[in-house]
Amino acid sequence: MMIPEFPQFRPIRLEDREVMGEIIWKYQPRAWEWTFTNLFIWRSHYGFQWSLYRDWLLVLSTADRQGPFFLQPIGPPSRLDAVRKSLQ
Repeated sequence: MMIPEFPQFRPIRLEDREVMGEIIWKYQPRAWEWTFTNLFIWRSHYGFQWSLYRDWLLVLSTADRQGPFFLQPIGPPSRLDAVRKSLQ
């Protein structure tokens, strides 16, 4: 399986569960939307795509009429570098 590395993104697929799920489990985000199952179920509606930037999982939504947006990066503290890269 090819893992997309930032700045490359690709749509979430079922076979991404192991890689994405491992990062989500390791860092235990508090937001309810951060489960692989939830991201996978809503992938078409929100146009979710994913990428890895260093140790952070980045999820991009491409289906918003207002423009694309990122969910919070998941990974080790501090996420400041990942947020800055996302906003570029």
